[in-house]
Amino acid sequence: MSWSGVSRQRRRAFRASDAKDYDRTADSPLESTTNDDVREVSLDPEQDDQPTGEEFWKEQQPPHHG
Repeated sequence: MSWSGVSRQRRRAFRASDAKDYDRTADSPLESTTNDDVREVSLDPEQDDQPTGEEFWKEQQPPHHG
């Protein structure tokens, strides 16, 4: 048998689902857009620049820490 790079059509097994009335709309891609490109993100104008050093790590601690 020679593998010369020519691919053949592969046979696939098909089994019909036992759940014939199952809603499969989630299996299809969405056709509507989410409009993320027009959504605005408002930042807190009073926030200081990014903290550095130990102050940064204290800010990153979860609320239940310590």
